[in-house]
Amino acid sequence: KHITFHYKHERLKYLKEMIDNTNRYDLKTDVFIHTQIRKEKHIDEYGNLCELIKDYNNGKIQIIEHDMSNCHPFLLVWKCRDLLREQRNDYDIFISSEDDMLIPNAAIKYWLEHNEKLSERKYNPGFLRIERKGDLEYITDIPGNKRLHKSRMIEIEENKYLINEYAYCAFWIYDKSTFNEFVDCC
Repeated sequence: KHITFHYKHERLKYLKEMIDNTNRYDLKTDVFIHTQIRKEKHIDEYGNLCELIKDYNNGKIQIIEHDMSNCHPFLLVWKCRDLLREQRNDYDIFISSEDDMLIPNAAIKYWLEHNEKLSERKYNPGFLRIERKGDLEYITDIPGNKRLHKSRMIEIEENKYLINEYAYCAFWIYDKSTFNEFVDCC
């Protein structure tokens, strides 16, 4: 699991929640946190980041700092690609996520249960990103009717799936075969 973490002290709470959540996955999960090198490291702030990972016991966890001084900060999400290519034969499942995407164990179980039958039909199971504000939930990746009308429902083995033509999300999960197709083309 590769996490893009745009280091800001106030965002450490989200990263902690992600790490704690990943620690509860049924599958052993190595975590790689990609963050930017800060011009002036404050030892206590970096210590806070290290403190977040000390109790992780569901695999290994590594912090990887990238020099973003000559590029746009949004490109940090692409910095994990070289390492992902190197790991292409090391793992059966690959996950990439931005630092505010909580992916519960139930979602991983769902993906494991549905991936094979959908992959056979050239679909990649994905997820709707939901944000909560109080008691209300919002789907963030299908904004407005213009994009929703391009979506359609299909049924496979008595399960219904939403096929969304606008398939952006700040998170993806692939099996080894799909990942290798992805990494070879991008």
